[in-house]
Amino acid sequence: QQLHEEHKQLTMRKAAREEEGRRAAEEQAQALLRHVMPHTKLPAEQVDQITNRLYTESVAEKGRRRDQQKKQHEDRMARTCCFAPNAHKPDKPLSPSPETFRGVVLYENYMRKVIRRAATEKADSASAAQKNISPKLQAALRLAYLQRFVRSQANCLHPCRLCDITEPGDRCAMNTRVIVVFSLAVIAGVLCTSYLPDLQSELPISNRVATAAGFVSSGASAAAGLLSGAGLLAQADDVEFAKPVDHEVQLDIPPVFKCNPFDHVLVVNLEGPGGEARRNHILREFGKKGLKGRFKFWPAVNFGTDEGLAAERNQKKCPCDPKVGCGLSHRRIYETMLAEQWACATIFEDDVTLAENFTTRIEAAIDSIPPFDVILWGFCPGGYKPRHAPKDQSSVPILSYGWPGSCVHAYTVSLSGALVLTQANTPVVVAPDGAMDGMHWYKDKTRLHIDRSAGVITGSYWWVNPQLSWQGVEADNLEGGV
Repeated sequence: QQLHEEHKQLTMRKAAREEEGRRAAEEQAQALLRHVMPHTKLPAEQVDQITNRLYTESVAEKGRRRDQQKKQHEDRMARTCCFAPNAHKPDKPLSPSPETFRGVVLYENYMRKVIRRAATEKADSASAAQKNISPKLQAALRLAYLQRFVRSQANCLHPCRLCDITEPGDRCAMNTRVIVVFSLAVIAGVLCTSYLPDLQSELPISNRVATAAGFVSSGASAAAGLLSGAGLLAQADDVEFAKPVDHEVQLDIPPVFKCNPFDHVLVVNLEGPGGEARRNHILREFGKKGLKGRFKFWPAVNFGTDEGLAAERNQKKCPCDPKVGCGLSHRRIYETMLAEQWACATIFEDDVTLAENFTTRIEAAIDSIPPFDVILWGFCPGGYKPRHAPKDQSSVPILSYGWPGSCVHAYTVSLSGALVLTQANTPVVVAPDGAMDGMHWYKDKTRLHIDRSAGVITGSYWWVNPQLSWQGVEADNLEGGV
């Protein structure tokens, strides 16, 4: 009934659109006649002809525009999605697989259209079938179904009694099959047990008894498994089916699982006068890029004096390796995420520079973010820090899967990513971007069954193009770097 109502509403909307188009064509014809022949009044038939012609041209123009939009849509799909060839229809691709932000959106739109088309076709076929069946035939079908149901519910008083019921679900036939198969299993077990001492006469008595007992136990287990697997021991009352929801489902993820990169924004910075220059840089930079009041500073680990860092490195005291100290600063953020159950957090280093419209460009793509461990908003291709802004300072970023290069001056980490990176770098041994390299650094700590061959990505890592952040020369040379 719901599908029928939706189909009816679609038909009504289509008729309304046609009526609106014809009314617009009539108004256009009247305006044209007033402009061309202001003092002449044409007969109603000629006015109708002009209106019909304008309406036909309008429909044709809309069809051309629709075909053009469809072609543009297919071109976009071909550029942003992977299509698997169809063996039966080589000229018709299968459903697209999303690989980018844009690909995910197009894929979702594609699936919505497929579902709507299938629902419409199902409603049409059901309506047509209902019209073609006469009332007498419908009553006969209901009666036959009721008789079959009553017969299937019949029960025999004795398992060996012959019944008139021949349905596959007949309990009498079921009980008879159970007794026959179980008897055969017992006879087979007795015969095998009888011949077992002859087959193993060289074994001591205790070993033969134990082996026979084990054989009988295995045979009984196998017989029970055979009966259960064949469905001979299962009755309708022995199984339970889960019930689907009977209300409309909201197509969204609960907030506790949904990542908004700007819910928790942290900037790693050295406390005290040592990090003041870089703090001022961040305050200026984030104020211009829409992050004023939306972030907090995170106390960086002082690699020269931190006692916790020295303990993890098995040293009496620091100074310690600055890169390892940076790794501990980031790991403590991951630990906080796990303790507070944050869906994700966005982490910046205090020498970062942001692209124009940084927040609005990310917010435009939030609904397209796939499941991930880490999203890099900026990176170092080939290990070299980019010192200048990319030319593209306006487009919504496209998300790509893979590892484009080191550097973690601006990235978002999910709760699952925080768990993996914490396990990988406890005790701390490498910088934060090194902890993401499962091929070299955490083979025996986490995700033990992931392929670690050369070139294989061991996490769900994503990066954006164009880059939205970089480490400028001026900020990178400020005092207080960690």
